[in-house]
Amino acid sequence: MEVVSAGHLNASMGLIGLALSSIFVSCFYFFSVDPAKGRFVANNKPCTNLSVVETFRLFTPSLHFEQPSSQRTGSYSKVMCKGESGRSGEKRLCRFSNVCYDRKDQKLLFYTNPAGQLPLVFDNGIVEDFGDHFLNQRGGCSNVPDYLKIEKLKHPLPQEHANAFSNATISVLLKPFWAENFGHFLVDDLFSVFSGLSLLSLLTPDAALVLPGKGCAEIHGGSELTRCEKFFEQWSRGLSRRAVLRLSDDMTFPYQMACFDTLVVGVGALCFHGGTLGRGSDFWMFRKWMLLNMGIADSPSKLCASPPCKSVITILKKKESIHPRDIINFDAMVAHLTAKFSHIAELQVFAPHVATAKEQIEQALKTTVAITPEGGISFWAFFLPVGSVAIFIDHWDEGAQASVHMEGYFWTNMPWLHDFYYTVKRNEV
Repeated sequence: MEVVSAGHLNASMGLIGLALSSIFVSCFYFFSVDPAKGRFVANNKPCTNLSVVETFRLFTPSLHFEQPSSQRTGSYSKVMCKGESGRSGEKRLCRFSNVCYDRKDQKLLFYTNPAGQLPLVFDNGIVEDFGDHFLNQRGGCSNVPDYLKIEKLKHPLPQEHANAFSNATISVLLKPFWAENFGHFLVDDLFSVFSGLSLLSLLTPDAALVLPGKGCAEIHGGSELTRCEKFFEQWSRGLSRRAVLRLSDDMTFPYQMACFDTLVVGVGALCFHGGTLGRGSDFWMFRKWMLLNMGIADSPSKLCASPPCKSVITILKKKESIHPRDIINFDAMVAHLTAKFSHIAELQVFAPHVATAKEQIEQALKTTVAITPEGGISFWAFFLPVGSVAIFIDHWDEGAQASVHMEGYFWTNMPWLHDFYYTVKRNEV
C-alpha cells in the first residue's frame, strides 16, 4: 500500500525539522501590488540588513476587445484563432463573434455570407470549412480532446434568435476535465480559462463561464458529480463574478439556442506537464486574480520563532477512505509533530473537503508550513502565502522502484513557496 508507515516515523521527521529550521532563519521577499504601475514590487522585509529591492514587471492584460454590434440579427459570424498551425485543433484557442449554440444538438452555429466565398484565415493557413477536429472544447487537457461540433450556415443570424443572447459581453465555453479532482479543476479548467482570456486580451471578471450539455452531469455521477458541482459553485467565483451557465435542456433558459456576442473556446493552457514549466508568474497572477475576485486580502507568511508569536503548521487530512496516498499513521504523525514543535508552532489539522472555498483560502494564508498528501488535495497549497513551506508526502512507485514526487514538476515552478518532498522507502509501504 502506498502509504507512510508508523515504524519509521520518528527517524523520518528530520525533513519536517529541516523545513521549519530553514523558514525561521531565511529571508523571504514579500510581494505587493502597485496597480498604478501594473507591477509587483518585492522588498526584503523582515530581513532589513539586506538592501536588495527588486521590481518584477509583469504583463497586465488590457481590455481592448471590440464591443458587440448593436445589430446582432441579420449579421454574420466571425472567428479569430491562435494555436497550432495546420488543421490540428487539439491546442487551438478561438474567439467567435455573433454565434449561437444549439443546446439540443450540442453544436455551435456559425453564420456566413452566401454571396461570396469567405475562407477562414488563421494559423498561417486557409481553411474553408470547420472539420471534425477543428477545435478542442476541453480547456486545458489537450491530450484528452473533446472536439466541438461546428456547423457553418449560409445565412445571417436569424431574427428569431434576437432574444436568445447571453447578457454577458464575453463568454467562455468549457468542457471540464476530471473536475471532481480539485487539482485538475483548478489547473486544467479554471487556470486554462484565465490563461486563454489573458492570451486574447479579454480578461475581465464579467466573463461568463459556460458548460456545454449538462455540465458536470455530462461526465460525472454520484459523489464525483457532487464534488464537481461544489467546485464550480464555490471556486468559479474566483474567476468570474457571474454565475456558471449550464447549457442543459432542463435549465430555466427558455430558448433552444443560446447566442453570444463573444464566445471563447479552446485550449488556453496545456494540462500540467506541458503547461507549468517557466509559467510561474502566470500562475502567480492567476492566484492574485482569484483572491481579488473572492474579496480575500493576500498576506505574506508569518515567520514567528519565539513566544508569544507562533507559526502555524497546517496538516491536511483527506476524507476518510482507503486510498493509496492516504497517511495511515496520521494520528501518530500529528502527535509526534506536536511533541517536537509545539513550543514554536501551532499545529492545526485541516480537512478541506468540509470547508468552503473562502475558509480553505483563509486557512492557507495563515499557514507557515503545510504538510499534505499528494494528489488533488495538495492543490490547496496553491493559496499558501509568499515565503511559506509546503511538504508533500511521496508515494512508492512499484514499477519504477522509487519514491515519486507525484506533482513535483508543478510545485517546483511556483516561485512564492518552498517545496519539500518526504521520500518513502520500500520497507515503509
